[in-house]
Parts: sequence; C-alpha cells; structure tokens
Amino acid sequence: MKVIKFEIGNEYNNFLSKIFNHLDEKDYVWEILDSEVLINADQVLFEKEYYDNDIFKKIINENKYYIIFLKIKLYKNIVSLKNVNKENDLLKRDCELFLDIDDSIYVDIYTKNKTIFDTIYNNVVENNFSNINIIENVGDDNS
Repeated sequence: MKVIKFEIGNEYNNFLSKIFNHLDEKDYVWEILDSEVLINADQVLFEKEYYDNDIFKKIINENKYYIIFLKIKLYKNIVSLKNVNKENDLLKRDCELFLDIDDSIYVDIYTKNKTIFDTIYNNVVENNFSNINIIENVGDDNS
C-alpha cells in the first residue's frame, strides 16, 4: 500500500474535484464515513453516506466548498461495498482508497491500486499542492 500526503489551501475551493480528476470508473461507489464539508454556513456538501461515481463527481465538480474534515472510502462497485463491514481495517482488499483530510489542509490518501495512486499523484502535482510526501509499503507485511 502507498500513502500520499500533501496539503491543500485553507479556503473555499473544489479541491476534491482536483484530487479525484480522471477517476471516472462508472461502477465506483464512494462511502462518506465522516464529514464536515460546507458549501455555506447552512448547507453541507454531502447529505448521504453513499454515492455512485457519477453523482459524487457531479457534487464535487459543481460546488466550491470548505473542508473542515473528511473521511472517504472508495469501492470498485456496490458488491465490494456490501462485502465490507465498517469495523474492517483500511487495508481491506475490497476498499480501493481511503482519504482522510484533517484540520482543513492535511490530506492523506491510502491505496493499493497503482492506477489510482498514479492518477491522484499526477493530479496533486498538476495542482501544485504543497508538502507532497509519498510513503511506500504501508502495512504490506503480508504482501
């Protein structure tokens, strides 16, 4: 598993759109685990726990928002999601990605999927996010 760590701006923006650009697999399912992402003082970005890829991408592309904190898991499809209970660790095979944003700026993304990692890494570099750090082989002692 690889981890990419970086920092985003402490501002209203569409950072998720920039991070997840080109992740367009139609069957992807996004699970919102914990979220305080505001469109404005009275409206949150995520109102549901699960989104298919088309709806998720539409939400993150159409709005500017302020991320206070956010935890998201990405699954290949709905079947993968149903095979994972909430108590499983982040390294569960069916989970393609885990994103954790803390204190509005600190982003950690964990993935075993090389294609997803490369896509996100390219997006992070292209968008000039700061303090980019890659950690290789996290939790891979059984691999």
